[in-house]
Amino acid sequence: MLIVSAFNALYSSAKTPPNTDQNQLETIQIRGFHDSAIKSLRDKRDSQSIIEAISAQDIGKFPDKNVAEALQRITGISLSRVQGEGERVGVRGTTPEQNRTFLNGQAIASADWWISTQPDRGFNYTLLPADLVSSLEVYKTPQADHNEGSLGGSVNIKTQRPLHTQSNQFVTNAQVQYNDLSGEFDPQLAVFYNWTNPDKNFGALVTFTRNQ
Repeated sequence: MLIVSAFNALYSSAKTPPNTDQNQLETIQIRGFHDSAIKSLRDKRDSQSIIEAISAQDIGKFPDKNVAEALQRITGISLSRVQGEGERVGVRGTTPEQNRTFLNGQAIASADWWISTQPDRGFNYTLLPADLVSSLEVYKTPQADHNEGSLGGSVNIKTQRPLHTQSNQFVTNAQVQYNDLSGEFDPQLAVFYNWTNPDKNFGALVTFTRNQ
């Protein structure tokens, strides 16, 4: 009798279904970037030359530290790195010194004080964080209304503007890197805040970036 009772107890416990919550549903989130793709296609269509363009939404898809690393995702862009971080870009096989960079349509250049080289038209993109950029345009063919001096192409960086951005928008991006050789943590912080008045005719945009 004891053996039969033990067998029945084991059989009944094996057939007992697990207690699961039938009302629990899996959450699926879908995020679309349709507007950014449409804007990039519209910029290419309306341009009078061969142009490649990416918007801020496209830049935010990847963990790019600066503008150079965001530009490397464009066809025909080659990236030169210094200490593992993207610094300068070349267009269509040319060196970075043979291309010009514009900030909101104004020509810019940079110099490295620790390198004893002659000044050139190259630009150090580590000076501009990717969070500050609204869109990037790479012109691969010259136009009459553009400044000359580029052999491979020219890069136009459009920054965020207060009147073109949503009011009272606050965005922060924090990252931490760990170097196993030095045993130190490198914090990275980017803060973005935009404000506009009710009439949408005056605004202020403040950004703060800390990158070690």
